[in-house]
Order: sequence, then structure tokens, then C-alpha cells
Amino acid sequence: MKKRFGFLLLLCIIPVIFVLPTMAAEIEANGTCGDNLSWTWDTDYVLTISGTGTMHDYENADQVPWAEHVQLMKKIIIEDGVESIGKNAFCSYDVDDNEDIEDMAYKSLTSVDIADSVTIIGENAFHRCQALTSVTIPKNVTNIGSSAFQFCSNLIEVYFEGNAPQYNAQGFDANALFYGTHKDLKIYYYEGTTGWDTINNEKLVPLTSPSLQSDYTAALSVAPAAAAINEQILVTVTANKAFAASELSLSYDPNKITFNEEISTLNGATVTDSNGTINLVDYGDEQISYVLGFTAKTAGDTTIKLISASFSVSADAVTENLTDATVETDTVSVTINHPDQSVSIPQDILIGNATVAYSQNYTFYITGDGAYYDYTIHAKIGNADADVIDNKDGSYTVLNVTDALIITASRTPKSYTVDFQTSSDVSLPADTTISYGSDFTFVMPTQTHYATSIKTAYYETNKQSVPYSTDNGSVTIKGTDITDNLVIVIEQIRAEVTVSVDGNAASDAAGYASSAKIGEAYTLTVAQDSKYRYTVSASVDGQPVTLSADDNTYTISAEYITVNSNAVIFTVTKVLKTDHITVTEYLTLADKSKLWLIQIPGDQADGMVYSYDGTAMFWSDAYNAYCTLVEASSVPELSSEKFALTNGTVLSVDYSKDVNMSGKVDANDAQFAYNMYEAMYNGITETVTVEKYLRADVNGDKKVDTTDAAAIVNAILNNK
Repeated sequence: MKKRFGFLLLLCIIPVIFVLPTMAAEIEANGTCGDNLSWTWDTDYVLTISGTGTMHDYENADQVPWAEHVQLMKKIIIEDGVESIGKNAFCSYDVDDNEDIEDMAYKSLTSVDIADSVTIIGENAFHRCQALTSVTIPKNVTNIGSSAFQFCSNLIEVYFEGNAPQYNAQGFDANALFYGTHKDLKIYYYEGTTGWDTINNEKLVPLTSPSLQSDYTAALSVAPAAAAINEQILVTVTANKAFAASELSLSYDPNKITFNEEISTLNGATVTDSNGTINLVDYGDEQISYVLGFTAKTAGDTTIKLISASFSVSADAVTENLTDATVETDTVSVTINHPDQSVSIPQDILIGNATVAYSQNYTFYITGDGAYYDYTIHAKIGNADADVIDNKDGSYTVLNVTDALIITASRTPKSYTVDFQTSSDVSLPADTTISYGSDFTFVMPTQTHYATSIKTAYYETNKQSVPYSTDNGSVTIKGTDITDNLVIVIEQIRAEVTVSVDGNAASDAAGYASSAKIGEAYTLTVAQDSKYRYTVSASVDGQPVTLSADDNTYTISAEYITVNSNAVIFTVTKVLKTDHITVTEYLTLADKSKLWLIQIPGDQADGMVYSYDGTAMFWSDAYNAYCTLVEASSVPELSSEKFALTNGTVLSVDYSKDVNMSGKVDANDAQFAYNMYEAMYNGITETVTVEKYLRADVNGDKKVDTTDAAAIVNAILNNK
């Protein structure tokens, strides 16, 4: 392990020449993840973050823009210029919430390269990335957020190139930062860096600083560590500092791999290859590394070993021999696999990779709406039929793929039932069967005097509402929304609300419509008589509502007439206008109070009689007015509520001078009038009535005095 870290240490301080083994994979997806940062995803399952500045933080792990790729992601490269790794950027999460570890999002992520430009690693950045075994924290990282590497259960090696970063208010906390990692986790740091000396943790392992190492060291590295037959393998020999002359010796298994000088970067060195041993001799300009290329030949594990390495600078050539280098990493391992097997899959209804590793299981998935179909799936490995295992979670697996895999499939939409229900007396459509993907339309039932509507429509299993649209009595549910058995509850709603009119002027609204349509305004017309002052109000179910009035019409707005309304009641009342009614003093009574003459001038109302305080008034041809008498000590106030105009027979005042209504005009009529103006009577009684008082004004001057008695006497004398 020490040798391995020594090589990683050298990589951090010495530039390394790295040649890609194959042409860069075609970019499959890309986007932005910071103001000046972008991400790319390629068919080698590698995510690359590039640009300058800080990465976005994400509130939830499944909100990252590369979320659809996380389960297949093998490697993450954070390029130079990126300054931070955002919160939840690569945090694993349980896709289907069943706590199945195998379902963790970044289950294939085994490699993370972080550039020296990164200074901050955010909260939960690599939380629960369970395939990670090793990670190097660059020297410029000063802060690591909480839970950044927690529950990375296979993480066994962590290398810090700089000082201990801040983790919480107390500083660096290895136990908290790496909680839930491998039980044998080791945390390596350089002697001479700060922040470690106060930490008591058996996981911490100090390493010698580069400045204390010998003059020359050499180390091997390999890329990739696993390759398919006929693929290229690049082995890099790197020194810790520049050299001009060198001699190297390496060994390899020629049964597994073959040396390929054409793809090597030897910078002019002379190389011999003999039965698994490579010798290299070089001189000239200063350099720091070589890349030796190999081609994978036979499946299996193999190693390349650096037997010896010697270096010197140009100035030492005068007197010195080459200096033997300390080999920090002398052996690298490579796994050679069979080539990936091609996969043919109907991508319109299934989702899966285009290849599968030799002898590995191949898992593919139904499309996004696939849960609403029944599938028939067949598979062949080469020419042989293969079993397809239904994993019962929307995925299928073919085991041990050792040849081209051909998958064929067909599907049919799932069928569901519609259960029509009602909470009222509604004739329902017949229950029926419907299918996913096909729109379902039915006609709403109709009933006289009622409207029908959908009270609720929901999915039988989860009780969630079902979206639908209506058009001229037809209801449509889109085929893409038919994902479960449906329950549709239809209720009847009154289409009209009863309307009635009461009040003392209800008859003036005769002919009004006895019902109002729900959702529409209703207008009442009142045939108003100019002699009256009208008041119109309305209530809905006993609650007063606002009316808008225009001349003799009164309107309730539609907002008050709803399906929850039961009855609209208008109240129309009227009172006589009193501004033309007169009050004059008529007679003084024995108790010093007075009789007051009340008159309503104008023409007689055909078939109608005015009343005052509930008592019919008399018509006076002498006054050309309806009239009555009121006893009061002072002028009575005229309250319009005391007057009314009702159907009845008009009683006119008889001015024939028969004041006492005995049927004969004689001196007693004059005496009766005399007694009146002499104040011998206390008000209106059963014998001294209003009518008799009115008859006493025989000369029609609207009062009783001596002239009235004299007029009676003259009439008696003239008639004799």
C-alpha cells in the first residue's frame, strides 16, 4: 500500500504524460451545472465536469442534471478550473424507496478524479457511493461539507495531499466525515502538513514528504486497469523529476499481452522486446516519463513489472553513472476481458445498453409508461434461446451473456374497469372496460329540471383524482391517464332555484318567473305606482344578498345563484308617499285637545280606498280629497307606514246637512254642530263618530264653526 501511495504522491507533483487508449467516445448528453461550468456524458459511462468557477448546489440528490445516468456511471472527472463540488452533486439515493442497496443510484461509480483547482467539497457530495474504494483529496481543498463521504461502505483508502480541511466548527473530524466506510479504512497524509497532530484516530497514517525522498524514484501506472481482447493498454513509467539519460527494464506475460511500440510514447528511446522482457535505453533532452503500449491478447489477469530504473541529468554524464531509482510502484495489474457483447433491443418499448460485458448478466428496463402494458419478451444468446427473468420492478435480466444478445418484445396496453357510482337518483352509464393509451369518452346522463356533474373521479388504488375534460355534455379521459381502475361518482344538481315574492307589494311583481337558473343572474320587475315609495330586498336561503336596481327592475347576480342554493325570496314593500298629504286643525274638544283633518288630495282611485292607521278614509267632494280625523293635542306627524291604499268601496262624506245621520235634517243637526264647535265632546266615540264630525262641515271650509250651524238652520227654513 505504501508503494501505491508513493506513486499517487508523485502524480500530484510531477506532470504525467497520458495517452488515451482509444478514440474518445461519442458524447451522448451534456448540460450546465454552474454559471460557467458544463457537464458531458459519454458512452464509456464517464461524467466530465469542465469550465471555471463553482458548481451549483442541489437540494435533493435526484435533482442533478445527470440524474438519468447515475446508475451506469463508472467514473467522474473534475477538470482543472472547477472550484467546488456542489451539495448533493453525487449523492446516492434509493431510486424506488425500497431500501435495496443494489438499487443505490451510483452503484457503478469506482473512480473519481478531482483537479487541484477544487477548494470545497459540498455537503453529501459523495454520500453512499458504495463502489468507491479509493479517493484522493487535492491539496487546495480547505472545506468538506457534512456527510460528504459517509456510508461509502467500500472506501478503504483516502489520500490527503494538503493540510487537513475544515469539516465542522471544531476542524477536521475523520470519524464523522468517513462514518459508515470500510472497517479497515486508512487516511493517508503527508508529514509536515497541518491539522493532523491533534487528531487521535487509528485510521490516520503519516507518509514521508516528497522533499525527504531519495533523488530518483520511479513508479508504474496503467490505463485502463481492465481491457477487452484486442484493446490497447498503456503503462506509464514516471520519474519524480526530470532526467536526460535512462535505462529501464520491465517484464510482462507475452501469453496475455503483446508489446506494441507503435502506440507507445518513447521520445526516441531504443527498446528491445524479448520473450516478455522489455529493455529501454535513452539519452537526449530532459523528460519525465515514458508510455509503453500493449495489446490485450488472452482473457485473464496479468501484471507488468518494473524490474529496474536508472536516471541521470545531462550534467552528470561527464563523470557520473546513472542513478538507480527507488521503485515506489513496481507492479501494475490488468484484467483482460472478453470483448463486450452486442445487444439488440427494441428501444421503442425497452431501455438497455447497446453492449454487455462478456459472461455478465444483462438487465434492461421497460420505458417510462411501461408499467401500463403487458409484455411478451424473448431473448437469444447467439443462436440459443435464453431465459428472461422478470425482476417484478419494471426490469428484466438475461444471465451469463457470452455471445451477441438479441431481445425481441411486444406489448399490449393493460385493461382497467370503470365503476360508475352516484350519491343521488341518477341514471348512470353502464360500467365498462377501458385500456391505457386509448381515450375514454362517455356522455353525461340528463334529467329534467336537474343538471348532472361529476362529483369525483379517482383511481381505485391510490384514491388520487383522475383528470378529465368536458365538452357539450361529453366527458373525456385521456388514454395516458388511464393507469388504474377508475371510480366515477356522478351526482345530480338542481338546475334551477325557486323564486318567490312576498311583502305588501308582492302583487306589483305579478308574472315573475318562479325559478332562477343556476349560475345565471335573475331580474325581478315591479310595476310601481307613483303614489307609493317601494322597497325591494332579496335573500338566498335566508341570507341577504345585494341587488342591483335599474328603474323598476332588481337583479341578483349569478354569484349568489349556485348549486348549493335552495330558494330566492324577494320582499317588495310599499308605503304611500306623504309629501302631498295635508294636516289642518279641524275642531277643539272638551279636554282641550283637537281634531285634525288629514287629506290626501287628488282623484278617487277606482275600486281603491285609502286608509289611515288601518281605518278607511272618506272621500270628500268638497275637499276633492280622501280625508279622516285624528285626535291629538298637537299637530300629528304623518308617518307613511300609517297609510295604505287597498281594494274596497269608497264611502263619501254626505254634506246634505243630516249631521247626526238620523235620516232627517232638523234643528238637532244644527244643535249637534253647535255642540261640536262649543267643545262639548271628548274626541271620537261610538256615537260621535268621524263621519258625523266630517258631515258637520256643511259649508266645506275644512272646519266646524258657527257658520256650519247657521247653514243648517237656513236650509231648514228654506225647505219649509
